[in-house]
Amino acid sequence: MITYTLEELKQLKENFGLTYEEIQKNCSLSISTIQKAFGGINKHPRLTTLEELTKAIEKLLPGISHSQEIYTQSGYTYDDYLKLELPEGKRIEIIDGVIYDMSAPTLQHQDITGFFYRRFTDFIEKNKGKCKAYISPVDVRLEFDTTDMTVVQPDVLVICDRAKSEDGKSIKGAPDFILEVLSPSSRKIDMNLKLKKYRESGVREYWIVDYDAGVVIKNIFDPQIISESKGSTEQTKIYTTSDVIPVEIYGGALKIDFNDVREYVES
Repeated sequence: MITYTLEELKQLKENFGLTYEEIQKNCSLSISTIQKAFGGINKHPRLTTLEELTKAIEKLLPGISHSQEIYTQSGYTYDDYLKLELPEGKRIEIIDGVIYDMSAPTLQHQDITGFFYRRFTDFIEKNKGKCKAYISPVDVRLEFDTTDMTVVQPDVLVICDRAKSEDGKSIKGAPDFILEVLSPSSRKIDMNLKLKKYRESGVREYWIVDYDAGVVIKNIFDPQIISESKGSTEQTKIYTTSDVIPVEIYGGALKIDFNDVREYVES
């Protein structure tokens, strides 16, 4: 087993929002030992401590791989991303210059994303809308005009400014709507790191679908949508997968009945 350095472990803990309790439950170390290592009190922990922390991190984040050097470095840009020689079928994302491995989606995952993509494209076509929906894999460069160190591939996205896709290779800037379907390897990224990046970059609406738990988390980041929602200032709302959920970028004109989603997935 290849062991992470203390700095790599700290970076993974911070990026994925891991808690001391989560780490402790997956290794034989005490809470105090873990706190001393990550808190800087013990700047040179024993090798056995690093090995235990590495095992815990890999249990909590099954999508993380230490088998290639690229996963332990940082500072990558979109240009670097294009030059990486990855194994066939391997997909990655870069967030703040750090590379994250993406596991292959399950058939259920594909069913869910395909359903949403069709609903959006049908709605846009029916209403002769200016927006356009895309389904993964599509490169989205959230900070193309500054650092260009974040390249993600949302499961489903909608852009209403066609200039963002005019180069025909990637989306330059924040989509209006993003949907991510949770998987064991993406849960921490989608619910913590990407949530923060999407909010900061200007995404207007972000849905997180936890199908197995029967939950949909709708995040509204657009101040105009919030101000126009009949006085409500609620920015995050949790639905069940039995609800009819309105899409806010369309003022609720498009509604997703999750009973239809479940029927399609389980048929």
